[in-house]
Amino acid sequence: MIDYIKLLDSDQVKKCRDTVENLKEYYTGFPETYFLSTLGAATYQHCEEIDGEYERDEYLKIKEEMNPILMKNFGWLYDILINKIESMINEKCIISEESRLAYPGFHMLYAHENSEKITEAIHLDLQWKFHIDQLDKIFKNVERDNFLTYTLCVKLPPGGGGLYYWPLKDENKKYTYAEADEEYSELQKISEEIAPFNTDDSFLGCEKNLYETTTKPSIIVYQEGYMTFFRKPVIHQVMPFNPPFSVGDTRITLQGHAIKCDNIWRLYF
Repeated sequence: MIDYIKLLDSDQVKKCRDTVENLKEYYTGFPETYFLSTLGAATYQHCEEIDGEYERDEYLKIKEEMNPILMKNFGWLYDILINKIESMINEKCIISEESRLAYPGFHMLYAHENSEKITEAIHLDLQWKFHIDQLDKIFKNVERDNFLTYTLCVKLPPGGGGLYYWPLKDENKKYTYAEADEEYSELQKISEEIAPFNTDDSFLGCEKNLYETTTKPSIIVYQEGYMTFFRKPVIHQVMPFNPPFSVGDTRITLQGHAIKCDNIWRLYF
């Protein structure tokens, strides 16, 4: 379901982490109660769905500024990422302007006073929906149910971090995203009943033990330099911070997705 593999050695992790932190002037911040920022244009934050229409103006604006900066500073990392994914799936991958998508970027999640509670949303990666119309204009064959997602951990708070995930009911089935969305909606309802979040711009959450007992997630414990990788729809959620931590401690991850167009995987954020 999810591969968990080593991508970077300790020197490469430090190089990546130091570079991200030295580029703080380019971070995109969000409302204080979200306790996160990004380096690069993130589909899940900078695109909007309004009355069934997909709005990408902010995403494209940030992409134009940040793609050259990301490539200049992380071209070496992209080469490692591409080589690893190609070796795993035996298919060609690229990061380029041809797709008019933002390059893989970074997600900075900051510890706050409620970080031991469930305060992040359960979700299914549906970023591709915002880009399909554009990709159809560029490529002859856009494979709508052929996607992959990857997350590389480059910095953890002192108590560590990880990922909750819930395998779909039939692990041998090749799900369409519409089919996966049905199972996701069921679990989302259960999750939000016991762990409401972002109500009136405040974190409510619930205790970690209660949440795990009720929803029964599988767990991946993150390690710096290791990457999660999946090619099927996966229902997942950021794990709470583990103690000890201080307000402001940071979890940094490289985030990205890919969609197969004209027989080549196009990597993006």
